[in-house]
Amino acid sequence: MKKSLICVLCALAVAGCAAQKPLSAASKPVSLADEMAAQLSSRIKGNTCDFVSKTDQLYMMLPKQPKLNPKFWLRDVTNILATSIGGYNPYWSVHQPSSWLVGACLSPVSPRHCIATTHVTGGAHDIHLWLLPNGSLYTNTIIASTNIGGDVTVCLMAKPNPTFYRVLPDISSKVSGMRTGNYTKSKPALAVLLHDDSQNTPYVTTFTAALLNCHAWCGHTTNQLEFGNYSLGYTQISGDSSSPILTVINNEAVFICQVYGPMSGPAPGMETNKVNAAMASLSKNNDAPVYQLTPYDVSAFPDE
Repeated sequence: MKKSLICVLCALAVAGCAAQKPLSAASKPVSLADEMAAQLSSRIKGNTCDFVSKTDQLYMMLPKQPKLNPKFWLRDVTNILATSIGGYNPYWSVHQPSSWLVGACLSPVSPRHCIATTHVTGGAHDIHLWLLPNGSLYTNTIIASTNIGGDVTVCLMAKPNPTFYRVLPDISSKVSGMRTGNYTKSKPALAVLLHDDSQNTPYVTTFTAALLNCHAWCGHTTNQLEFGNYSLGYTQISGDSSSPILTVINNEAVFICQVYGPMSGPAPGMETNKVNAAMASLSKNNDAPVYQLTPYDVSAFPDE
């Protein structure tokens, strides 16, 4: 009996050691750059970059009510439709009644605030149109706005936004290439540009590339993932201004910046104090709730 008990205890001890072995040899944490790349590459097969049908579509106009393309490659990403389709006038038309005029988008960064590119949008009383995931439409109006320098405007909206983005903070400690510009040993930190009113490829997500830092956008790098229309090369074109540049982390669209010039855009996540001050001032001056930016927490990803 004693011998049998000893054998059982020894067997349990050996089993316990075997069970604990995987814990001591835990897999290497996924890097932030690898996470960004996987979030995009895993969604390409069998899908399209067009998020609104191009049927009867004109530059900066949708003669028919816009509908989400069921094959849109990022359709299951949380908040991917958070940005407005653009400024909205249902009665303006060119040879067609009741056209939907769009362009110059707003990107919500709080329940009541949006970021806009100053040179194309951001004026008080502008009405903006949102296409929601369920196919319905939503309108909201800018009641006040302020330029915070460069080409960035913060807007206060009359009603709650349908949803809003968390913003990407400084991730240079997580992606070594953003400090060095050298991506030979790691994947680029990938992001996607949503063209909302491009003259060439309207209403598509066509561009992914590497970030050199959160204030500059790199047009093309080694190991870049590409998906979409590159007939005009790797640059943005007239009409893309105020489109959002986003990254996808853990199935969530995270806001980096709005387009304001060729391959670049000032990033609110790198200017949180300035943006938060502007948001607070707009709210207090218009008796609206005060909100701040919500940075996306990247602390779980390893430094490199």
